[in-house]
Amino acid sequence: MPTYTENRKNKRVKARLRVNGKSNGIFFSDFTRDVSIGGIGVETPTVIREGTIVELFIHLPNEKEPLILNGKVVWSRTKDTLEKASSNVIIGIQFQDLETGYRDKLHTYIETHNVES
Repeated sequence: MPTYTENRKNKRVKARLRVNGKSNGIFFSDFTRDVSIGGIGVETPTVIREGTIVELFIHLPNEKEPLILNGKVVWSRTKDTLEKASSNVIIGIQFQDLETGYRDKLHTYIETHNVES
């Protein structure tokens, strides 16, 4: 069983948020696994290679419009067989050039969710 080292700069929280994304003709509509100011983890059946730049539409509760931002896939792994979900891949997406308004909305969301993953 692989071991992953945590090198996180930002607090992350478990979060099941709707996220849509697109890149080079690849479209996906899935849910986040966790979120931080630096990026998100997404459970998806869609295989997206590390290094791929994606445009993301993240739907926060109580927001009329999704956050629209860019991210880079920085890691990808197959889920353990013991993890239950319909998706078999988890990808880590690091945000690129996060605008201040979106940063503030993400920060508020994260601070109101006190369960760290």
